[in-house]
Amino acid sequence: APKIERCPNEVTFPEHDNGKIKIFYSGTGPFDVQLYKDGLEVKEDKHLKFTVFDDYVIIYLREALKTDEGKYKIIVKNDSGQADATFVLKVTGKKMKKISGDPAGNGSNLIDGASCEQVRPNLVRMIIRAGNCTGLPGPPQGPLEVSDITQNTATIAWRPPLFDGGSKITNYVVERKETSHSQWIVASSYCRELVFTVQGLTEGGEYLFRVMAVNENGQSQPLEGTNPIIAKLPYGN
Repeated sequence: APKIERCPNEVTFPEHDNGKIKIFYSGTGPFDVQLYKDGLEVKEDKHLKFTVFDDYVIIYLREALKTDEGKYKIIVKNDSGQADATFVLKVTGKKMKKISGDPAGNGSNLIDGASCEQVRPNLVRMIIRAGNCTGLPGPPQGPLEVSDITQNTATIAWRPPLFDGGSKITNYVVERKETSHSQWIVASSYCRELVFTVQGLTEGGEYLFRVMAVNENGQSQPLEGTNPIIAKLPYGN
């Protein structure tokens, strides 16, 4: 069965900041991870998502809110059993500060550390030039192209995001998922190119792929392929 090796007892994020929580475990994969808050299962969405690696999981929280506070329980499962751990999430208030240069002439309230998506577009340009505000990047541009499919590999390609969040894109995260499973598996956590060959596919398996852009603030929403592929030689049955 899996074993939780390291999990924080308490995590605190400033309100409206992006945050991530890293929890380590051991055991033999593949793993399935579930997250609960105050007894109710938490599903991935634009606000919260998690990425499963071979020996840890990262929970990403976008623009933390007071409503995110509570007691969380994470469950890690494999074919041999499961393990769980709990942590408490707290969200602290942030002081508002005035940003000069509002076209209306009154200044604008911007939460210190907020992402640029929270600010009016005509103010965003000024803040980015001043270097005072950066946020998460937009998703990579599609379509997500899949080529050179074999029984164990497939090559995927994409384009950079239209918006980098005001901070340079450092890398991309590539994930794969068998259509018969719900869990996404990391194929590469630090891809520097716009093309990647996914290894370790099971012959005859049906797969989907997705890619996220990463900057210093965190990870974008995914560009996800919509047409699954079957891992097999092109001349196979």
